[in-house]
Amino acid sequence: MASAVIAVFDEVSEAQITVNELIAGGFEPSDITMDAQNLFDEDEFNAYDEAVRHGRHVVTVYASTDDKSDLATEIMS
Repeated sequence: MASAVIAVFDEVSEAQITVNELIAGGFEPSDITMDAQNLFDEDEFNAYDEAVRHGRHVVTVYASTDDKSDLATEIMS
């Protein structure tokens, strides 16, 4: 089942390292975003948009399978 795995980072360097690790783990760059604009639920968007406005960095990866979702969760923790 496809799902989105989301993490919020205080430092842009931490977010970029995570993006690089996701790509090294087999995720396509097109499945990864570093903003809050592609979230589907308005309440979630508002929560993550608030984090971005306060200088934090949101990384979202779209996982096509449960195994990919588990991998993304492991990498992003």
